[in-house]
Amino acid sequence: MPTSPLERLKLGAVELNDESRFTVESLTFTPAAKKPLFATNADSDGEALVRESHYTNANFELKVRISPQSTVALGIAKLGELTDAIQACEKIEGGQALEWTPATTAAAYTGYVLSAEVTGIPIEVEGDGAGWLLGAPVVTIKLTCRPFFYTPERTVLAAVESGAEPLQVRYISGVKGDVPAEARLIVKDTATQDRRFAQWGRDVVISEMNPPLILSAKSGLTGTGFSGESKTRSGAYLEEKVLRGTAVSQATTLCGTGRIEHVGSYGIYLRVFATSAAARFRISYRNGDGPLIPLEWKQPTVVNGWADIFMGEVSLDAVKLGTQTSEVRVEQKATTGRPANDVNFLLLMPTTEASGYGRGVVSSLTTALIAYDNFEGAAGNLESQALGYPTTTTWAMINKTGENGLKVNASHYAERVKVSDASLDVGCFAFAGTSKFSDVIVSAYVEASEYTKGKLRQGVLARAQATEAANNCLFGVVEQELDSESYLRNYLRVIKRIGGVSTVLGSAPIGGTSTASGLLSSGNPFRIVLTINGSGAWSAAAYVGGPAGAVRGIGGAAISGSTTPIAELAGQDPAFATGGSLAEGKVGLYDAWTSASANSRAYDGFEVVGAEVSGRVCYSGKQVEFNSQGCLRQDSTGTYEGPPPVYRGAGFYLEPAGELGLINRMAVRMRRTDIAVEEDTVAIDKQSVEIKVTERYLVPR
Repeated sequence: MPTSPLERLKLGAVELNDESRFTVESLTFTPAAKKPLFATNADSDGEALVRESHYTNANFELKVRISPQSTVALGIAKLGELTDAIQACEKIEGGQALEWTPATTAAAYTGYVLSAEVTGIPIEVEGDGAGWLLGAPVVTIKLTCRPFFYTPERTVLAAVESGAEPLQVRYISGVKGDVPAEARLIVKDTATQDRRFAQWGRDVVISEMNPPLILSAKSGLTGTGFSGESKTRSGAYLEEKVLRGTAVSQATTLCGTGRIEHVGSYGIYLRVFATSAAARFRISYRNGDGPLIPLEWKQPTVVNGWADIFMGEVSLDAVKLGTQTSEVRVEQKATTGRPANDVNFLLLMPTTEASGYGRGVVSSLTTALIAYDNFEGAAGNLESQALGYPTTTTWAMINKTGENGLKVNASHYAERVKVSDASLDVGCFAFAGTSKFSDVIVSAYVEASEYTKGKLRQGVLARAQATEAANNCLFGVVEQELDSESYLRNYLRVIKRIGGVSTVLGSAPIGGTSTASGLLSSGNPFRIVLTINGSGAWSAAAYVGGPAGAVRGIGGAAISGSTTPIAELAGQDPAFATGGSLAEGKVGLYDAWTSASANSRAYDGFEVVGAEVSGRVCYSGKQVEFNSQGCLRQDSTGTYEGPPPVYRGAGFYLEPAGELGLINRMAVRMRRTDIAVEEDTVAIDKQSVEIKVTERYLVPR
């Protein structure tokens, strides 16, 4: 008589207890055992549990009888079906599914068999094991399973949109199971913006009434007793309020939180506007009335723009007696000068349970060739000359009268000798045709016979607006300034010009001084590469000479250079995104020389290539998913999924409510830019959050 006639078990596609094929005569289930980690000390009593236990595998031991067949051969054939299902367990990644529906219940639990084996086949004439000779063999089987059993996935938080705020906080209660549930956190852009940074943090609370995780200059931060004064700045969160203080060589406190009631571990993020690269910030915090604990000094990721700085992690301990209280302070100093800096808000990202973030690090993937020119045409004005490709496209210029413009010389490179341009912003604009582009990589060799501080700008153009190029365009150029040691040095710069106002988006030294490497001497050209795309992401790179090997350089000479850039810049600006004032434009070359002294500037190897700039964590209107295995994002069409460029952090799980009624607190944010290295341009774009769980059990319940 079967001992477990009502237990329903299905291994893969094989029903183990359907009577017509197989009958489970006995079943022993050994749940996963805890593997506690204890710490001991000779001077203490007992041992302390270091963390919650992990688990061993679970096991089943079954005695299965083949339903009686008319012959032994047919009985053995049925045994072969069972053996096939057993052998498949080790071939399936993650194990063969085992569905268990306990007797008389409707709830099904799915486990995963990692390994299975037949441990015995009694061949007896009589007794409980008899059956082999009757076409009804009895088989004993051992199944080694993953530790937990799973119930079907369910939604615990339907998609809910955030407000116009830097952080979305949601509470998840009622999670079932015996151990943390595997979960999927689905974050979707609802602001029609590509996102290059997404982050989540989780802790466990016993109530939905908790202190806020955003402490702003309007509410939560105070300058009273410190150096911070209430001011406003464009782009600041909450009524553009900031706390502003002047940094000096000594550390001073700009602002603080006062007494707060937060408990747990938090990653501290600070949104600041620093007016100098010499600015430094740090966090100091205290528990209760204890001493202030300073963290490391941090340098802003950008200057004269909004920077989101990870300041470090703090642990705000629960009090043993009395009223809960902690404090966090924001301190600043300056390595040189006395810059005035603003603090917009302090964000506490929960990390007590787990956290993670995805970054869209920029990398450019080339697509189609759009244009190139090695200036092989007849000597003379570049105006109206055909490009090398496509030959139906011709050059057009602004500021070309007489000797003002670029010319093709007998050595087949473009040259300009005009002196005394009115400013670095209104030199000669040379456009490669009239077509406008959004996603492109523009590059060229540039060289000059003389370098002087603040007098020369040469490079490439993108997003130029027809005849208004002098007022609206994007420059990727070489300029010269004195470095900190008063040596003249070349700088790679990306400059946005809108409505006659120029803004330096990025600047990086590209090696060499007037006394060192010779990079400021003629005959050694740079190659400037400028990339821009429809999401507003831009990047630039500078190379010495050309690619490795012989390449015709300026003046027709063979040049060789490194394939490794000696300067790189990257960022994002909403003016370049879809709908922005510079969403598309013409491409070309740019030259300006404001000195009255003679200087020949040369250009060669002009190329324009279509670009597909990767670097999104979440595409506009699409979603990114954080799950127990890591992170996946939809592609721009929503058809395919794959990992983002960078993901760092834990798998995503939710704690079961259990007897204590625990609640998971979720904090989520997304940003347009990769704020780990770029400006935090907009902090209040909306997104929606949805959460699904697959609960896990040690034993059925």
